[in-house]
Parts: sequence; C-alpha cells; structure tokens
Amino acid sequence: MLIDSEDIRSQFTENLQKLMGYIMSRFPGVPLIFVDKKECKENLGIPFSEEGNACCFTKEGNMYVALKELDSLLAKEPDIAHELGHFWLESHGFPRRLQVPFKTKDEKERDYYFARLHEIMEHAIIYPWLKDNYSFDLYIIGTNRLVEFLRNELPKLSNEYSIYKYPLQKVTLIIYYLKYDTESDDRGLQDRLEKAYSKSTLVEMRYIAKRVLKIIRGLSNQEPDPKCFKEKYCEVLKTIGIDKQFWPEYMQD
Repeated sequence: MLIDSEDIRSQFTENLQKLMGYIMSRFPGVPLIFVDKKECKENLGIPFSEEGNACCFTKEGNMYVALKELDSLLAKEPDIAHELGHFWLESHGFPRRLQVPFKTKDEKERDYYFARLHEIMEHAIIYPWLKDNYSFDLYIIGTNRLVEFLRNELPKLSNEYSIYKYPLQKVTLIIYYLKYDTESDDRGLQDRLEKAYSKSTLVEMRYIAKRVLKIIRGLSNQEPDPKCFKEKYCEVLKTIGIDKQFWPEYMQD
C-alpha cells in the first residue's frame, strides 16, 4: 500500500503536521509518501528490517516513510516523527548509509555495526530536537527498551560472552551500551546499565563505551553539522578499536 502524505495530513496531530510541513519545506517539490512493509520490499526494492518498526529513504524523486502497516497511523506518530528526524539531518547534508553488495560475511557484519553506530549518533541529535521543538518524547520508547534489555537480554549476552570468538561480537556489547544509554534519559536506569557492565567480563566494554559516549554527547544541542558528525564518527571507530582499513568510505570523504 502507498499513500501520499497530502491525502492524510489532516488526520495527524497538530505537532506532526507542523513537523511534516517543516521537513517538506526543506525538500521543495519533493512528495512525502507513506508505504507499508510489503510495498517497500516488493515494489520499491528496499529491505525492511525485521527488528524495526519503520525506515525512511529517498527514491526516484520521492521521500518515503515505510511502516509495517498503514492502519492506525495516529498511533504510529512517534515512529513517523522519528523517520522525519532522519530526513531533517539529511536536509543538512548528513551522509546517508550506502547500500552496497557484500563480498564476505565479515563485510556484512561490519556494515551492520557501522549502520547501528551511525543511527545511534543521529539519535543523539534527533531525540532532543524532536522533544524540544515538537513535543515528541522518543526517550520514553528508549527507556522501555532499556528496561527490557536489562531484564532479559543482557543476562543472556553476559553468559555467552565467554564463548565469543570474534572481535565484532565484542563490539556488540559496546554498541548496546551506547544505544540504550543514548536513547533513554532516565538517569536511574542509565546508572543500572553502568552497574550491570561492572562485572568482570564486561568492564572493558563499559570503559570503551563511556569514552565513546563523551564523543557522541558532543553532538547534542548544537546546529547539525555534517562535517563535525563525520569527524566524530571516525573518532568513535578509532576509540572502539576498529582498524581504519575497514571504515566506511562515505564517512571519510
């Protein structure tokens, strides 16, 4: 299914209408189209992440926001606002992740981590902007996910860490720390996350993640700057310890 935003704009809350209007003003003459998961994958040829609720992309002169389904759009406003936030950064010239064929499994795994890190760093800019300017508090969603992570996911990961054999699997735990700390603003839960990473097998990941967080937090509450973003992204990769030969080329231009 495919719907032009102009046909349903009046169904949204005033805050989302304002946000949509602002984003579209930054892409003059470019239609904003909503599509469902099936349309996204089968007719537009864009993969839809099984673990995600939404994604956004530009294709053939249109901006697209893809959702799993297009029913009950009012309930999906936080997801829509989230994707419009990524368009906001794109309008400032922020680099978009390139879709490239992978030659090896390691290449594919690295790209997964690079994409997650890219997203986390953009969220550090988008979340406070949406909350302060359009009253969309995406931190609520992040906080709920952090609770779930602490309760169910991290204990399993901690138990499995001793059998990890590849450096990229070690990076998994660093990425999780960055994600859940950046996307929640609950200080108590953030403290619980830090305490959970104080165990002997996770201390090294906590140390690296906290160093990286200092870099990422420097992106918040400032005018979006793509040059600064690329520099900090590369600084993060260096801090994590990923060899420069593997860094995404589009982040080094």
